[in-house]
Amino acid sequence: MENDGVVVRVLLIDDVITAGTAITEAMHILTAAKANVVGVVISLDRQEKASVTDSRSAIQVVEASFQIPVVSIANLNSLVRLLEEDDQGASSSGLSADDRQTYVTTIKQYRADYGVQG
Repeated sequence: MENDGVVVRVLLIDDVITAGTAITEAMHILTAAKANVVGVVISLDRQEKASVTDSRSAIQVVEASFQIPVVSIANLNSLVRLLEEDDQGASSSGLSADDRQTYVTTIKQYRADYGVQG
């Protein structure tokens, strides 16, 4: 993608990555427009398998498919750590200890069912 002879570099920014579908669709649109996508930033990596038949993470698939780096600000592991370590009287998450434990249990089960190993 050029603007007056200057190549336009694009950094994709997305809120969450699950299977990578939104990023893949955006990449097809941007590639068709001749944009030079240089990377992707995700706020939360859910650390899910790309599909039931592919044990790689969605980030690994996007990186391999488009040969671009993908970085996340936080991931499911860091969210669980935050909830588990947030045992101070005045919770920084704003949740009670019981609520935090409920979320941790639910997230861990979700990760066991759909998450990548490691």
